[in-house]
Amino acid sequence: MKKEGFVLIILGLFLVVAMIGGVLAQCQYKQNVSSGIFMNVAYDNAGNRYVDPINFSDFRGSSSAPNSFYGSCDCWSYFNIRNKIGKSLNVRIQYQVSLGAESIFYNKTFNIYPTQVQQVGDNNCRWAISCNVIQNSISYQIISNDEITASIEEIKNQTCKQCGTKDCLNDGDTCTYDFQCGSNVCSQSGNTAGHCISERMGNDARISSLESNVSLLLSWQQTINNTLTTIQSSITTILNTLTGHTTQINNLNKSVTKLENQTPVTPNGTWAYCKYLSLTERKNIVCGSAIDSNMTHKEDCEVSCDITYKSHGKPSCKCKEIK
Repeated sequence: MKKEGFVLIILGLFLVVAMIGGVLAQCQYKQNVSSGIFMNVAYDNAGNRYVDPINFSDFRGSSSAPNSFYGSCDCWSYFNIRNKIGKSLNVRIQYQVSLGAESIFYNKTFNIYPTQVQQVGDNNCRWAISCNVIQNSISYQIISNDEITASIEEIKNQTCKQCGTKDCLNDGDTCTYDFQCGSNVCSQSGNTAGHCISERMGNDARISSLESNVSLLLSWQQTINNTLTTIQSSITTILNTLTGHTTQINNLNKSVTKLENQTPVTPNGTWAYCKYLSLTERKNIVCGSAIDSNMTHKEDCEVSCDITYKSHGKPSCKCKEIK
């Protein structure tokens, strides 16, 4: 590949990275997404976290083929492993060495002390033009010990937080619904468009609203209590009035009963006022009283009357004076 083409590729990669970084810089709310790439992590007893606690350097290999006639094995390769932290590490290393047309796989375990550099090397008695470690074949795993707890963790890529199918809005952006905002709080009044606010401000607003609602409910409760007290007082007054009316009715009933049970006073069998009436008036009174009571004979007011009832017409009443 020509040098100019390589330079253009490098510049393109830098441009893509810069564009991604610019987009992320515009996002106030971000999220981590899976990358499918894993890394070795070590935690010491104090809780300190170490990512990729070892590194590899000084890759070397020979380019001369072994001299089988003399039995020499000078096709060699090696590289260095450095412990980057101040704790002892138990490390299991896997790597491949290229021998030209073939390769050899190695699996080795080392105990590497703090800041120690461990050299890993091999001599191979093979017919090969060169012996080199294939760098991208190297993998390793930290093994837990008394000082370190090992873990394999996935690298997360940071992207703009998604609200539905779009990037979430930042605080201060115009919004209509809560779900559009990265904070999930869209502050608005009435039907007008609102603005995204921070979750803390949203919580403060919700608390203020709840306090207002509680105050309103307490006011309603007091009003209801006052209304119930008034109703209870009215019911008591009505009951007292009804009790008074009942007493009056009972008294009237007693008076009526007493009057009904009384016998009219008729001195000498004659009403006291009969002597002031004429004979005709007395006859009319006795006849009328007898007919009203469906009587056939009645004597009163010094008059004796006989009443005859007919199937048609008025009853016949004949009276005579008695002394």
